[in-house]
Amino acid sequence: MIRALIFDFDGTLLDSMYAWKSLGAEYLAHKGIREIPPELEDTLKPLSLLDAAKYFIAAFAFAQTPEEIVAEFNALAAEKYRSVFLPKPGAAKCLERHRDMRMCVATAADRTLVEMAVERLGWGRYFQFILTSGEVGGSKRSPGIFLRAAERLGVAIAEAAVFEDSPHAIKSAKSAGFYTVGVHDAFYAAEAGQIRAMADLYVNTLDEFEVTLCEKR
Repeated sequence: MIRALIFDFDGTLLDSMYAWKSLGAEYLAHKGIREIPPELEDTLKPLSLLDAAKYFIAAFAFAQTPEEIVAEFNALAAEKYRSVFLPKPGAAKCLERHRDMRMCVATAADRTLVEMAVERLGWGRYFQFILTSGEVGGSKRSPGIFLRAAERLGVAIAEAAVFEDSPHAIKSAKSAGFYTVGVHDAFYAAEAGQIRAMADLYVNTLDEFEVTLCEKR
């Protein structure tokens, strides 16, 4: 029986992945680099922010630390979280429908950015807490953040559903034993078939989800 819901944020609850798609090129332009590698988007797509920062240091000989570059990324994105990004279709309805369940956000994004959007959208009342990959250590290619989230929610792995738009996060959550819900996002449209094959349930919009759809384990 599913008793708790663990939500990714960008691309799952918030329609924001389109901006991250262009952020690498925007960042390089900000640093005065005009010749953007044509493969940049594909290179950055599977990387965490920290790994992306390490890539920039190796590829462009930037003098900053990875953490300093991540801070610059986040500064570029901050205004979008504060006032621009909108909820994914059906996100608000899904949260309200399941408001009596234990829910949290488990995100690879910076906490400050997520909190900006959560406060603006009035979603704070739905979540027990926000947990970030940076606080746990590592990326969503390993299930540590989901395991920590379930522990803090006070439920067993088999009692929690993980909502994600990315194939690598679905894969790691599934490997740990979580019920997984793949959420369509245009950023991962090419991988939609892969996500459908891995996830226990796939939805085009979050208002399609009801906890009663989760199969008994």
